[in-house]
Amino acid sequence: MENEMKSVQVPSSKWTNWTAPMDRYFVKLMVDQVHDGQYLDGQFSKHAWRQMEEKFKAKFGPSFTTRLLKNHYRALKKNYNCIKTLLSESGFGWDNEREMVYADHDHVWDDYIKVLSWSFNSI
Repeated sequence: MENEMKSVQVPSSKWTNWTAPMDRYFVKLMVDQVHDGQYLDGQFSKHAWRQMEEKFKAKFGPSFTTRLLKNHYRALKKNYNCIKTLLSESGFGWDNEREMVYADHDHVWDDYIKVLSWSFNSI
């Protein structure tokens, strides 16, 4: 499996296809940096980003720059906040096995989408 991960190549386009193993490893690297005291005032230190880049490149290839990692960090943070918002709403829960949000009933999703539609239309 180690060789399989090292063979991952990032296309030269502006989009990177992040896999689940990549996400898990990136999150592990971030947690390690937090434990090392490299996350202060809501942001990682320059040293932390260099360390994460170095380790990520060693595992997944040279195309993973600090800039790419920072962009993915922002995307993960945005997704986390969306999930957190959903889970704060009545009728939503988290399925650990499938690692996804679920709704108790179809109408919960329908009602939530109606509220979102109304919010976007009133802007």
